[in-house]
Amino acid sequence: MKTKMKLGLALAALFSVSAASAQKNSLAAGGTLKAGEKLTSANNAYMLRMQEEDGNLCIYKIENGKQGAFVWCTMKHGFKNAKLIMQNDGNLVVYDGNSKDQWSSQTQGYYDAKYRDPQYKPVKVVLENDGALKLYTAAGQVVWTNK
Repeated sequence: MKTKMKLGLALAALFSVSAASAQKNSLAAGGTLKAGEKLTSANNAYMLRMQEEDGNLCIYKIENGKQGAFVWCTMKHGFKNAKLIMQNDGNLVVYDGNSKDQWSSQTQGYYDAKYRDPQYKPVKVVLENDGALKLYTAAGQVVWTNK
């Protein structure tokens, strides 16, 4: 009986580790990417990293399982404890540790009236297999990209 219990606990631990280490390539509205966290493209070729050391949001190629060549970044840096939030209003925003916005996609009605229309409102951000960062509507339409 103890052997079966130990085996069961070992399998549960294995599945927990696998689920925790699963790569994700998107954030839905309300989602947050904290300093030091990353999104990885579905093909594992690119990573979007919320840099812990300087607050810059950057995309890098993945080479031999490690951070490789630089692809794109917000060019906003020099602050700690940053986080990226896919806001419920459709705006993708980097905040510093004092909750001050440092960069945004400007995909909210305040910046452009078209985003007040639900058909243009972004509901998720995706790091694509080609290294592009894209904002999608609920209907699957791309309404913003970094490229």
